[in-house]
Amino acid sequence: MVSNREYIQLVDRLTEMTQNGVMRWNRYEPPTNMVDTENNINFVYTTIYNRKNIRIYEEDYKYYTDESEYYWSKRVVIEFIDESLNSVWQFPKITNSWNLLDAVRYEDAGVADFMKSILG
Repeated sequence: MVSNREYIQLVDRLTEMTQNGVMRWNRYEPPTNMVDTENNINFVYTTIYNRKNIRIYEEDYKYYTDESEYYWSKRVVIEFIDESLNSVWQFPKITNSWNLLDAVRYEDAGVADFMKSILG
């Protein structure tokens, strides 16, 4: 089995590859089977690397403290998916997954090109 440290290293490498333009992500609306009254997902991002389909997204979900008491919480999900967009396996929850999602969103929004056009 792989250690958490190795997952952290892997996600750091995916982040670097995204920031360097080696890995390109596509943005999509979440499939209807991913969203219900217990959660909210705005967008999902997918890429293919080494013949693996990878999906990342931010999920707002209800965290229950009692049967009827909850608060909204957030998490980043990174997972392998099949050709039908079904989750095959999820990465463990690690803090640097937020860095990868931020890098993906930064590239998707075209921030670097925008800044370059304004600042020269």
